[in-house]
Amino acid sequence: MPIDKARLRIILREAGITKRAAGRPYIPEVTLKKYRDGEAFMAYFIDQAKNHSKMYEMAVVPDDQRSHDGGDTSGSYTLKKLWGALGQGAKKPKLERNLSYAKAVSLMNTHGRAKLRKGYKDAFKTRPLGQYPVGLDREVGFGWGTQEIVGCVPALRDMSEMIDLALDKVRQGDAPDLLSLLEQMGDTLKDFPKSSMASEIAKLMRPPLQRMKKNPRFIDDPSRAAKELMTMKRYIDRQTRECNL
Repeated sequence: MPIDKARLRIILREAGITKRAAGRPYIPEVTLKKYRDGEAFMAYFIDQAKNHSKMYEMAVVPDDQRSHDGGDTSGSYTLKKLWGALGQGAKKPKLERNLSYAKAVSLMNTHGRAKLRKGYKDAFKTRPLGQYPVGLDREVGFGWGTQEIVGCVPALRDMSEMIDLALDKVRQGDAPDLLSLLEQMGDTLKDFPKSSMASEIAKLMRPPLQRMKKNPRFIDDPSRAAKELMTMKRYIDRQTRECNL
């Protein structure tokens, strides 16, 4: 089946639409390890019907890192808190300082439970772990509370469709068209906003693209190529699962 050139031109044109993406936590101390240790919280709330797209993060951080090495919880701690619209770029955390370890953890848990009761989702209990759904943005207009949620980046959906085309080429053993698709997917990715999502897709795309460039007339290990493409497609589909595509 030949590549639909007109469709690919549309894909590449739409990929030029760049939206700020969410992705990884804004507070650097919000990690899976600290979450498992009960010292971090990360959640989000998305409701396109009501124009909501929000995040809330917290981390318990020792005021003097050297004095708390080895699990020592004596001394003072700071509770970092950060909230706001997804995809709005850098934010400045609010700090509650000079707390005991127990007090900082207690405050974090109290705030976290309140958010979860309001419908927020724990980002460490959804896939991918410790990430916000990417490709989401919210533009704040004039006036208090004027919000517009902008859905998913169209290029994410189109990238998934291009992977389907590439999988067809693998099944057909069509090496030249597969290479052409992979190269165009790489060009499309260059127009994505810089984010952890774009970096992950680029990492997943690199192995099959490099092998095809070395031998453009033959698909080396079709089952491996298909597996790599499916891994990339599942990643993209998971990332956009919160959006109404």
